Amino acid sequence: MPVEHAARRMVKALHSGGFETSFPWRFTWSMKLLAMLPFALRYRIIHHLTGWKKRPLAAPRKLRD
Repeated sequence: MPVEHAARRMVKALHSGGFETSFPWRFTWSMKLLAMLPFALRYRIIHHLTGWKKRPLAAPRKLRD
């Protein structure tokens, strides 16, 4: 979505005084549906879709003395 279009949507939402605004609608509704699932199922779906389990953890930072 172009920045100008997103900015217009945000300004319109601020002026409307509504509780929340969200766009793009497909992404918003998929996230809302995902949030309704039990945590364990949501966790598995997110890990499957993003491939987080396949990525190595970042090496811990060394603290300075």
